[in-house]
Amino acid sequence: MAASQNMPQSQLNYSGQGDINKGKFHTTTINGSSWGNSHLTDILLYNKDRAPETDVNHHQPITGGIKFQYKLNNVWSLESGLTYTLLRSELRSGGNSYFYKTNQKLHLLGIPIKVNYIFWQNRYWQTYAQAGMLFEKDIAGTETTDYYKEKQKVSSERNNIGIQGLQYTALCGAGIQFNCTHHLGIYAEPGLAWHMVSDKSIQTIYTDKPLNFSIELGMRLSW
Repeated sequence: MAASQNMPQSQLNYSGQGDINKGKFHTTTINGSSWGNSHLTDILLYNKDRAPETDVNHHQPITGGIKFQYKLNNVWSLESGLTYTLLRSELRSGGNSYFYKTNQKLHLLGIPIKVNYIFWQNRYWQTYAQAGMLFEKDIAGTETTDYYKEKQKVSSERNNIGIQGLQYTALCGAGIQFNCTHHLGIYAEPGLAWHMVSDKSIQTIYTDKPLNFSIELGMRLSW
């Protein structure tokens, strides 16, 4: 069982109105539009000459899972398992009175494959280095947008979204483990992860900062 906290968090601010995944809106998109077509159109028209701003915040990923290790010999081992990751992003775009907020959530399942090398150990402790890959698939995603006029929420809409294909991550790091029994240990692993994003139509912390530092804590079953 493992839980991981990635350290970086990404924040983006720019003038004008925008979208998490589409970027900044150009004012030409509302030329010829009239009030009442939609809440989004009303907000864009109201802020057209009022210098609106957009803030995008990609939160730190939260990961948990279960992992198993197979010992090849006294120093080499293979590790795999199943992980779950939550990617969350938020946006606020508009002025003080007319604006909208978007909350984006993506749920990923992953299978890590790692090779571990123990470079020091005794009866209770071991220190090791590791490298491998993580293969992740987006299983569900939602984008919820709330619209505000005169600072009052007037409407909300929810859409299903998703990252297409598999996501690949190269992993490397080190670890220290305390062996409670011959087969069960408690470990801590600082490491680096390079996210090779194939589908960039959905913006996350992975697209903005592909290189992440993380610290993983957990219990490991070995046999």
